[in-house]
Amino acid sequence: MKTKVEEIIEKMPEDLSDIEKVRYMYLNCGDSFTYDRDYIYLGMNEKSKETYEKEFIWPDINNNESEERIKAICTQIVDGINSAINTMANKVKTDEKINARKVGYVDGEQYHVATLVDIGKDTYFLDLYKDLYRIQRGMKTKYFAPSESVLEQEKSKHKSLKEQLEGVDCKSLSDDEIMQMDKKCGYNKNGIYIEDAIKYLKEEMQDEENLKQYVNEDGTNREEAILKWKLDYICKYLINNKQENSLDINELQKYFIKLYYSILTEEEQRKNMLIPIDIHLDGEQSVLFNIYTSMGHMFYIYKGKDIGIERVSDEELKELRENHIKYDASDAR
Repeated sequence: MKTKVEEIIEKMPEDLSDIEKVRYMYLNCGDSFTYDRDYIYLGMNEKSKETYEKEFIWPDINNNESEERIKAICTQIVDGINSAINTMANKVKTDEKINARKVGYVDGEQYHVATLVDIGKDTYFLDLYKDLYRIQRGMKTKYFAPSESVLEQEKSKHKSLKEQLEGVDCKSLSDDEIMQMDKKCGYNKNGIYIEDAIKYLKEEMQDEENLKQYVNEDGTNREEAILKWKLDYICKYLINNKQENSLDINELQKYFIKLYYSILTEEEQRKNMLIPIDIHLDGEQSVLFNIYTSMGHMFYIYKGKDIGIERVSDEELKELRENHIKYDASDAR
């Protein structure tokens, strides 16, 4: 019998430093989870408490017939990454003692939790849940030994983290340090992240010659035509191909939002507003993106892994609402 963690450790590159070993476990565990969105709508009751307190045990890969990611919330994700790091520290040689522990947990409450990793005398803050979609799409992570400003934002959002991190000196790692680690871990062998491709794409989309070539206004408002082109491009080439469509719904939603704000210009972001709405479409988890524009609305909906995200007309959305859609925030399931 072999667990997923043991398989990850067996494939770990040689000659990694202690912090690189932790980074390797972080990246590989990040591809193993998907956030359980249903937890959000349970409310603060016995069922949500039971979900929050549910023990996490890494599955035996020989008995895990499906390649699907493990559906979990922050507590189980933290238990998973902590268990993985501590198992690794016990199985391979390290220069310093390594120990991963939970931070933010308060007995009887359902607060957001994260991880503290002690490597000798140094302490690092990690929040794998918030980096899931980034890792699964080959992006730069944000919550592995984050900058002081990012950590302060975390403290301001989560009371228990602020209280339990009081007096804890968490080390930060620079973007360059992280990049060098990722090369050694095999995460970005060429030193290129998806953000680099997105930056290039955004520049290309501002080129007037490209706009003339791809934007056929057909009598519509020019701003509307450009916006549709950009959003349709995101869906067709960055979301709906085989690799990108391997994302589960929660991470897919975050990825779409990231692309939206990365590719649209600041002016376009000011003039248009993106509102994601959690729904079930024919009984399956989905998301409806409602984009408020100066011309009205644009709607994009996730239609499952075989199709991906598509723009829908007002008429099609009306039919879907009448016969196929239930809204997570208001409809009992």
